Amino acid sequence: MADDTGLEEKTQSHAMIFNLLHLENPVELLKEAYRVLQSGGKLSVIHWRSDIPTPRGPALDIRPTPEQCRGWVKDAGFHLIRDVDLTECCQFHFGVLGISIAFDETLWAGVIIAFAVLAVAGLGFGLLCHRQPWPIFIGGLGVAILVYAMYVRYGRLTEISGFILLCLAAFWDWRLRRRLTVATRTCGR
Repeated sequence: MADDTGLEEKTQSHAMIFNLLHLENPVELLKEAYRVLQSGGKLSVIHWRSDIPTPRGPALDIRPTPEQCRGWVKDAGFHLIRDVDLTECCQFHFGVLGISIAFDETLWAGVIIAFAVLAVAGLGFGLLCHRQPWPIFIGGLGVAILVYAMYVRYGRLTEISGFILLCLAAFWDWRLRRRLTVATRTCGR
């Protein structure tokens, strides 16, 4: 959309888009609906069916299918996308419902970092058992990479790298603990 609706972000509880998704750029229209909806807000889409002739409406060849509309709704950021059966009341239309779920990304990043730090603390207990510093070093590096990805410059590959290092450290710690003989085991499995 060249111009937005003029509504402020996250101020609406429901958006209705009826018979408009055959326009040139439907995803932009749906993204604007997502922008103005509060978390938990609902999007109702109704459109002319493209599989049968109807007494009114645009040409059949430009009408979107329900599958296309679901894909566009998903591409616009909506979650919990459902079909709505309209055959009893509107035999020439189909319906799609989408729910907007907005996450507080800063809070979510904090939760991820907290669990990563907790995992490294668990590796510290392994250090007491096997006296090998490498798992905690690799885990700490993984946490540092996650902090960088979450708070400095996000990159999916960077985030995944941090998680891989954490998993590698946990596996290495597990292998070292497992190698301890029964006579010297003091930390349990």
